[in-house]
Amino acid sequence: ALRVSFLFPGEKWKPVQGDLKIGDVIVAVGGKELPTMTPRQFHTHVRLHYEVGGTIPLTILRGGQRLERQLPAIDIGVE
Repeated sequence: ALRVSFLFPGEKWKPVQGDLKIGDVIVAVGGKELPTMTPRQFHTHVRLHYEVGGTIPLTILRGGQRLERQLPAIDIGVE
């Protein structure tokens, strides 16, 4: 699992974040439970398994509830 402890500020990042909130715990991606990983490992996992233009299905824990979310896999580019 991975606790969301930081979200990049600014409008550019809003589409990538969906409605994720600081404190959410990502417990599964694509219906598969996540092992403990660092944020860098998580981002690498997502990049390797999901194509830009698709969606990333996440299962998160928020306030004791298990929620399903779909985040867009977009290329935000590097400036």
